[in-house]
Amino acid sequence: MSERFEQLIIGSAHEGSEGMFTENPQEAGLSGDELVKARTERGIFPDAQQRLEATFEKAGLSQNLELDNNVTYPTLDRWVEHRISNKRGTKFYPTFARNSAGELMFCKAQLSDNPTALHGLEYEAKRLNNIPAGVNTPRFIDYFAPTEDESAMLIVEAVPWSAGSVARAEDWNSTHAENAAQQIKILEESDLNTPETQEQTDYAEKATTLLLGAGNTIDAQLKEKIEKLLQRSKTEITPATVHGDACLKNIVIGKDNLSPVMFVDWELGERGFLGQDAAKLWSDLGKNPEVANAFLVSYLHNTDGTINETRRAALSFGVVVENLVHLKWRNEQIIQKGRRSEFPNLDNEISNLNQRIRDIFEASEKFQ
Repeated sequence: MSERFEQLIIGSAHEGSEGMFTENPQEAGLSGDELVKARTERGIFPDAQQRLEATFEKAGLSQNLELDNNVTYPTLDRWVEHRISNKRGTKFYPTFARNSAGELMFCKAQLSDNPTALHGLEYEAKRLNNIPAGVNTPRFIDYFAPTEDESAMLIVEAVPWSAGSVARAEDWNSTHAENAAQQIKILEESDLNTPETQEQTDYAEKATTLLLGAGNTIDAQLKEKIEKLLQRSKTEITPATVHGDACLKNIVIGKDNLSPVMFVDWELGERGFLGQDAAKLWSDLGKNPEVANAFLVSYLHNTDGTINETRRAALSFGVVVENLVHLKWRNEQIIQKGRRSEFPNLDNEISNLNQRIRDIFEASEKFQ
């Protein structure tokens, strides 16, 4: 796990990080030759559509492109073209299907021979069979291993649009936040107890390495506070079971307050550290301060109303680490390589990342 530390912290959230990828809202599309070349470079199967159809046939499913919110879902080829045009990842093709009884299911299909992607799909299938009671997630239905002519495919229960959906922070309410905090605490206290989770990681040491890599992108006064936190964290930060990418795009909120939130996309779910998931979600909820505070209150309090000091330190540590990952990337991949001209918003991004760390220190100190 130590080699994957930064990947686990960021999860698949690269595509939401400012400056990491170029947005193209006026997508012009690619010419035929350009698209073929781009697909080849990414290793996407030339016959990906046919492989998908073969897997659906084996599973006894038919693809469902007309969704109940009057949206026509893109075909595999159209989805791949859109992702490539917008410089997005193409590890899987997410889509919907129905069985012979008409039940709606959600599917993630393999697109290439990328071993990391395939491992992630296999691991998620195993992980979904071991979700702790109290943590809500779509029901696992089946997993099909790849063959020479068929794609690997994960099949889970679909959440109808009428029941819930992923949403912006502005669309969350305090009940959603409190429910998510409670589920994260349940997950942290559970034990996967598998060989893949037994490796021990010195999280404070890893964070210190990130701080060194961030160089001068950290404000001097803030750096001093971080160093003090990391020194305390050598004994306070403990391993915990995590979702691994607990951000808004991986959480379905119900259409009413009676429906619990539901965590989806468990590709990175394994052994991480206390506060890792909470830090990511708290940061994601930042555009809705009232809800972010409700999440903070729920996560930090014990059932008897007292503050859990271990979680308070862990949450600060998690936010610091997540932002150090992004600062280190900018320092090593942009500043040190003389690429500033390619990233005109770099200074603003660095300032914002520093501010996120200040914000968690200030928010956490309210609970002294």
